Amino acid sequence: MLNLLFMKVFAVITLISAAFVPQYIIRHREKEATSQISSKPVASFFAIMSLTFVFLVIAHTILLFRDMYPDMPFIFSTPIDLSLQLVGVALICASLSLAIWGAFSLGEFAGDLRLKKGHRVIKTGVYHWVRHPLYSSLIFWCAGSLLFFKSFLFLILFVLVPAVYLEAKSEGKSLIEAFGEEYENYRATTGMFFPKVFKGRETSLRKSRPKR
Repeated sequence: MLNLLFMKVFAVITLISAAFVPQYIIRHREKEATSQISSKPVASFFAIMSLTFVFLVIAHTILLFRDMYPDMPFIFSTPIDLSLQLVGVALICASLSLAIWGAFSLGEFAGDLRLKKGHRVIKTGVYHWVRHPLYSSLIFWCAGSLLFFKSFLFLILFVLVPAVYLEAKSEGKSLIEAFGEEYENYRATTGMFFPKVFKGRETSLRKSRPKR
């Protein structure tokens, strides 16, 4: 298992990062917008699961600082605890890096679910590779937290995966209505959460074949 002092420090860093989630859930709903991208039921479910994740991080951080970790019954232990936790640390760091890259690519750090005046399709930076990098980072973050904290309670976040998928699909429909063929072409060449590596190779091979 990782050193408890390191876990406390890293948990605080994760907690500070997690504190941004409710801030943006509240903030983007207060912004002026021309239309709502995501349906209310999907957005509400996504918000509830995101806040659940934040509360889990807070609770486990408190357990660490009260020296009640890892004696709680929902903390699992395996012969490869250290390896799993290191993978968790790597996933959390990757998720934060992805979120920051997405923020710079957008020009603002916000997971906005509304179409605003002047809204356009971003195809540069991380958006050249994936259409929803902020959601990708959330998936990595949740998986990393499960491995880092070694808590069965984080298994509830598997529900967040379909929530993120539904949220992204809902956004996609609204963006197609708003931008039409431009967004459809972008969607065809760019992955939702992961780069379309293999499809890109197939496309380039088809283009290179001579016409018969």
